[in-house]
Amino acid sequence: MTTSIQSVIKKITKVIIKVPRIISLHVTLMIKTVGRKNYASMARSNDLSYEEVFIKKEEVKNYLDASKKFVKDTIKNLATAENMGILIVDFTLLKKQFAKDIPSLTYDYNGIDKCVSKGISAGFIVWSNGAVTIPFDYILWQRKKDAGESYKKKTELAKDLIRLAKEYGIPFAEVKLDGAFSSYDMLKSMTDEHINYIARMPSNRFIETTEGRCKISDHYALKMRKNEKYKMIKCFYKGIPVYIIAYKRNGKNGTKEIIYLVSNINRSPEQHVVAFEGRWVIEKHFRTTKQSIGLADCQSIDAEKQQLHIFLVMATYTVLQLIKFDKKKSSVEDVLNLIRFQKTPSFFYDYFDLDRDIMC
Repeated sequence: MTTSIQSVIKKITKVIIKVPRIISLHVTLMIKTVGRKNYASMARSNDLSYEEVFIKKEEVKNYLDASKKFVKDTIKNLATAENMGILIVDFTLLKKQFAKDIPSLTYDYNGIDKCVSKGISAGFIVWSNGAVTIPFDYILWQRKKDAGESYKKKTELAKDLIRLAKEYGIPFAEVKLDGAFSSYDMLKSMTDEHINYIARMPSNRFIETTEGRCKISDHYALKMRKNEKYKMIKCFYKGIPVYIIAYKRNGKNGTKEIIYLVSNINRSPEQHVVAFEGRWVIEKHFRTTKQSIGLADCQSIDAEKQQLHIFLVMATYTVLQLIKFDKKKSSVEDVLNLIRFQKTPSFFYDYFDLDRDIMC
């Protein structure tokens, strides 16, 4: 076990991070409720009245502020000098196929259905230290037809999220991005702001070396021979100094494929590949929050209530991540199953300060 992970263990063991009282009931309901995470379903599933779980319009700001503060404070409590953590940015579609009046509706590619679908396209930024993953903000994207003059590319919105992380004082050592964000503007921005990054890179991008200009996939020094798995070169991409990493991995139907990465960090190609694989935690976040915590369940036509629902889901996922690590479970789903089906939630009181006992 590394020193950085040991420091995380000491911090979690030493400091019990309590969910703020104002949001504890709703976070608990999201964890306990097996069905949809709307007021009616959560009240019915937990033997509460609708009025007991309903959040009034005038209360939304206080709930929202508490949710935002909780996820950010949790990150700052867990970050250490040895392990500042990393940031990951990616977009996902909250499918709203039959919605009409929900704000910020648009059409975007849905990775689950492999087609363009109607819904809310949200870019999330998460922090991870390798043991715990915490989402702490998001931003909405709309296609140009829907956004009009306020339209921004996803790469521009991703830059906005990274800047917000710095404004919030979120500690991080590196940013990890999918290939959709390895544009010149993004790489130039992070280079200028002295932000360490690693991202997937399309093989048809042109790079410059002392031998001249060529496509990444055509450079002789990145060609794999026999059982080689990793190659790396230092070069320029549109004038930006970068490292290009090639690695061979298993593809579909027993084939092999070459994947390319770009980074401004000087480390071995093997270390780059391991670092990039850490990006996968955001995909786990999307899967769990959609399937098990109701990320796409809110049907309110009020923009602030939609925002509150998403931040309550973030707070819920944060709590589940802490419990997962503290109880040495392999996944958040294991924690949910323990709470929902085995009915042994006494350890909740290490994390919650509930107004009422709804756990019995």
